[in-house]
Amino acid sequence: MTVDQSALTGESKDADQAPGAVLSPGSIVRRGEGNGVVMLTGANSFLLLLYFAVFSVVSARERCVFWATMPSKALMAALVADALTGTILTRVGLPGLLPLPWEQMLAILVYAFASCLVVNDAVKVVMTRWRIPTAIA
Repeated sequence: MTVDQSALTGESKDADQAPGAVLSPGSIVRRGEGNGVVMLTGANSFLLLLYFAVFSVVSARERCVFWATMPSKALMAALVADALTGTILTRVGLPGLLPLPWEQMLAILVYAFASCLVVNDAVKVVMTRWRIPTAIA
């Protein structure tokens, strides 16, 4: 099947996809047909994006590891309020979004935490040291 992934990659040409290929969000099938399994939709992707945003703010505010200094109380209060509000809304459910079970919510939280505050933060520190040698890291 031929897929337009320009929304994600910026590539102007359609790409041929083999059976079993994983398509990214925003992909448009231009030619052909296939069956698929949708991995993250609705509340799953909402909660994942929310946690990624919260953890990214914590990580991005420092050139060195995120725990080098404590964020301000106002910033922490805002981030905790955002995360709690989103978590509660995801647990209770909204019109058009079914509630998520606690186990799934916990898995999303752990994944987002590990991705943003372990992997991405380590990459950020390495890249900062490499690209800005005078940076305190």
